[in-house]
Amino acid sequence: MIKLFPVISWLVKDRPALSVPIEVPTHEKLGIAFAKDNDELCGAVNRAIATLRTNGEFVRLQARWLPASASP
Repeated sequence: MIKLFPVISWLVKDRPALSVPIEVPTHEKLGIAFAKDNDELCGAVNRAIATLRTNGEFVRLQARWLPASASP
């Protein structure tokens, strides 16, 4: 099975019979998709990301789920 590392790591964490044998760096850029004309949702997502960056939670989440990635 091929899956994004943060996702597959989470899926196997409580299943001792399963493991992630190898991690292949892909340098994929991930994003949040929604309709271009949904200004309300776009604003809400941007405010949420700004809040996460301001209060330090973004860095904590990044360290937990994407430990090999670059700083935000």
